[in-house]
Amino acid sequence: MKKPEHRKNILPRSIFYTVLTVVAVVFCVCVTALFIFYFNSAPSSAVQSKGIQMQKDVQDIAEYSQPPSEKNAQSIKIPGYPDISLHTGDTYFPVSLSNPEGNPCYFSFTIYLDGSDNPLYTSGLISPGKILKGFDVNAPVSSGTHTLTYKISTFSLEDESTPMNGAQIHTKLTVF
Repeated sequence: MKKPEHRKNILPRSIFYTVLTVVAVVFCVCVTALFIFYFNSAPSSAVQSKGIQMQKDVQDIAEYSQPPSEKNAQSIKIPGYPDISLHTGDTYFPVSLSNPEGNPCYFSFTIYLDGSDNPLYTSGLISPGKILKGFDVNAPVSSGTHTLTYKISTFSLEDESTPMNGAQIHTKLTVF
């Protein structure tokens, strides 16, 4: 009577462990790459222009907006903002601050938390048709449900020091 050969099971088991190791390494590399990409995104900054700060790192938003009609050529379009959620410890807000194309003014955004007088974030001037995709704050927000107030100040395209009307928008921020 022959003893059963256990060698047959060794080859498939070693292949399984090799494949499992390769998959684990690829997964770790992908997670590391995403981590580096997420945390190395440069914060927005502003540059000086005629004594007024112009926001840097903005992008064109032409594909997201329509030009105003002749009837409303001088009206100011104000974007809306959704409720957002963040993880405890996050300092990056994935909120796009935009000035719709065709507006007759620059926008400046000041973001407040829970009715505070101290701004959480203040942007530079954003030209019509431009968007700032997210921003960093100096410190993380505490866990819980908060009210964000977006104060939009507007300034003339002809003279950046001339304020126009503005708007305030309130949304919910959940930090968990």
